[in-house]
Amino acid sequence: MATLERTQLLKLVVASPGDVPAEREAMKEIVADLNKIIIPQFDLELRLLRWETDTWPAFHPEGPQGQVDEALQIDDCDIMVGIFWKKFGTPVKDARSGTEHELNRAYTAWKKGHHKRPQIMVYFKNEKYTCKNRAEKKQMAQVKDYQKQVSKKGLWWGYKDATEFKWLVRDHLLMYLLKNARELGGKSYRVIRSFEELLTSNKRIVREAKKYLFTTGSRSRDIEYLKAIEARLKSAPKLVHHRVLFGPPYHQAMKDHLRRLLKLRDPADRKLGIQTMHLGLFGDYKEQFEVFIVGNEHEASVVLPSLLGVGQYDSGIVFTGRDEVEDLLRFVQNLYGQSTKVETLAKIQSLRVLYKSAARKTPRKGAGT
Repeated sequence: MATLERTQLLKLVVASPGDVPAEREAMKEIVADLNKIIIPQFDLELRLLRWETDTWPAFHPEGPQGQVDEALQIDDCDIMVGIFWKKFGTPVKDARSGTEHELNRAYTAWKKGHHKRPQIMVYFKNEKYTCKNRAEKKQMAQVKDYQKQVSKKGLWWGYKDATEFKWLVRDHLLMYLLKNARELGGKSYRVIRSFEELLTSNKRIVREAKKYLFTTGSRSRDIEYLKAIEARLKSAPKLVHHRVLFGPPYHQAMKDHLRRLLKLRDPADRKLGIQTMHLGLFGDYKEQFEVFIVGNEHEASVVLPSLLGVGQYDSGIVFTGRDEVEDLLRFVQNLYGQSTKVETLAKIQSLRVLYKSAARKTPRKGAGT
């Protein structure tokens, strides 16, 4: 879980005329949903800023709009969401409306910030509306004109109602945050989207381990991956290895792997002054749900369950930030400390294999670690 000291706060400003109140209210739910994901996983937190909740009565040298700009911190925001439908808004000193002024100010900050921040997302509601008078027609014409201006500079998005707006904006913000978490000050990571890439990455993490090699999980039956661990331990006698199972081995290949680990090293050996082989079985799923990790001192992969089938594990997140990797190492060490030790051939022999299936020699979806 992220700590307050390490969480990076991101300011998200909403700019719109007054004819889209449902969309403005939806932003509260969107931000709350996203924070449930990004705070614990990436140490990022969104703070929503709106004039109706974050401004207060005051005089300002630049008038009312100047007070809004200062309160919303537009020049220093991280994300700006602009929303339009049939109104463009009331003119201000340097723009046809306060909303246009706010978006222009964010665009100027974006150019000064070398096109990195704030991220500007503009949405136009495409629900049909029949203008009732000349004033409404003028407002609608200004919206259409501004839409053309935005088209020359970037990509805008249309939506039909507040419900569609909520899901679109949530998905767009999540995509942006996941892609840019590191640059935004969150955890350093990259996403792996296929089993083949995942297996290649995990074997590379194993090969590059010099000080620590830590793994969790009981499901692996990929001989190439398991042999890579054994080869690395054989070539690096000082390498400290933790393997924590979540319950008994799923396949005979894992049980055979544990036997070979004990033939490589004796967990009771202290000739280097420390224990270099740690084998444990953690079975308290109420205390800690099953998790699959492989890491070294510089990089760690967290394997994720597939969205395509139960029991398949074909994607993951690779963390490369020092703090994140050290957190995962400590997590595995703590798991080992609370586990039942299986550090003799007799104890490994007593483990029951859950599934009688052949070891895999070629990559296929559903490995786990």
